[in-house]
Amino acid sequence: MLVVHEITTPAADAAKQARNAADLNRFLERLGDARIAALPKGDWIASPYRVPGNAHLPGKIPIYVGKLHTRTAEPRAALATPSPARGGPGVRAAAERARAPQTGGLRTPVWAAGNGAGRV
Repeated sequence: MLVVHEITTPAADAAKQARNAADLNRFLERLGDARIAALPKGDWIASPYRVPGNAHLPGKIPIYVGKLHTRTAEPRAALATPSPARGGPGVRAAAERARAPQTGGLRTPVWAAGNGAGRV
């Protein structure tokens, strides 16, 4: 099962969310036909997709895709931002994260990082 969790805050960019939704729809179209069951608050689950399979994933396993929404009143970062003036645990880590390149929260999977193992 693949679950997409969309978190919407007042700072969310509606254009980016629309682009992400369109990308997810294109991904689902490539998987083929499936029933989509609408759930409360705009959540949904699509089932089952069948893929050809390979050495790592047999083709007989059904694939389910779902999307969940969480709406918050304030951005999480605004609630948890440490104050450098007060110091305390996590201030250095927060400053390092702020200086790090922005990747949209994505990290390179272990298998893609060139560890030679070819798997997680």
